[in-house]
Amino acid sequence: LPTLLDYLGLEGAERLQGKSFLSALDAPEKTIPREVLSEWPRQGHRALQLGDWKLIDRPDGDTELYRLDKDPAEADNLAADEVSEVQRLEKLLARMVAESEGIRAVVTGGETQEIDPEVRKQLEALGYIE
Repeated sequence: LPTLLDYLGLEGAERLQGKSFLSALDAPEKTIPREVLSEWPRQGHRALQLGDWKLIDRPDGDTELYRLDKDPAEADNLAADEVSEVQRLEKLLARMVAESEGIRAVVTGGETQEIDPEVRKQLEALGYIE
């Protein structure tokens, strides 16, 4: 959405989650490092990918770190060997989660939203909710 707002010349992208990639459309040869936050609320897992690094934070306190350009199968956990990288990515992950929760609170007004019964059934069938 920030890219679309930027393209249309509209304000408000700074209040949204995400970043505009309009400059990449103008110059596709440029690579823009991007942060990707993934959350699995049912399992309590969170992951952050930044460039070739991927950090996985588990609710039991285990942390995994992978170098995706050298280990795309995520077989070699580097967390114990790359402590400074883990710390850097953990700080970024915490910031992104806080931003995400802040946006969620603004969108919902801090209230729990009721889900339409038919939509709930579909989400349950897909395993998104219990």
